[in-house]
Amino acid sequence: MVHGSLSYAQAGPNIYGRICFRGSVVFTRGEASCRHVPEKTSGEAEREEMTAKEKFAVLLDLAAALRNHGSWAGETHVQKATYILQTLLGVPTEFQFILYKHGPFSFDLRESLSQMEADRLVELEEQSYPYGPRIAEGKTARQLRASTPSAQGFQKEIAFVSQMLGNAGVADLERIATALFVTLDSAIAPEDRIQRLVELKPHVQPAEAEAAFARLEEIRTSALNAGLYSFPGIRLQSHAASEQL
Repeated sequence: MVHGSLSYAQAGPNIYGRICFRGSVVFTRGEASCRHVPEKTSGEAEREEMTAKEKFAVLLDLAAALRNHGSWAGETHVQKATYILQTLLGVPTEFQFILYKHGPFSFDLRESLSQMEADRLVELEEQSYPYGPRIAEGKTARQLRASTPSAQGFQKEIAFVSQMLGNAGVADLERIATALFVTLDSAIAPEDRIQRLVELKPHVQPAEAEAAFARLEEIRTSALNAGLYSFPGIRLQSHAASEQL
């Protein structure tokens, strides 16, 4: 798959029909309505794709930072935080996300977490039902960090995302991440984004969808002010606004 190109694939287990891709972002639109979205910026293009070990190091640090900011730090939290880290802040983990049952989800990220567990980089702390396991550091985490100094260059982005999302519950994370997913689909007009999110996630009320877009705007503005914001050229707000993302 080539960055900036538009291709189509059958969705398989994805419940939303055909999907189209832009880099590592997958848009759940019908084939006739898939639109090309902006190419990567020159700054993004200059960043080399991470090795598997570097990705593991980023995920390891992200899970630890989320826990330090009050997060449960289960897989859902890491999935949604990675999606924002990668898509909004431009950290080149290059995981492919689709819009799945509970918002943007990456199967290759799940595979990475499974490999990390097998390599004893992380341990899963089982919790009582209905809570899923928490991701904790494993016995080989320190060695990984020592062998991947290049991955340490994203500590500001990791700290920022963890601070923004650390206290968010699973339902909040689903709505915020889905709001970003909807925003990145240039086929959806800004004034239609709340309605589209509710269509994709019928259990989400319009007021909750509106709040998710508002929170996304807060995160985007904070990232911009911190000099961490990466994604150009798309209007973010779902109501009348002229500001560009």
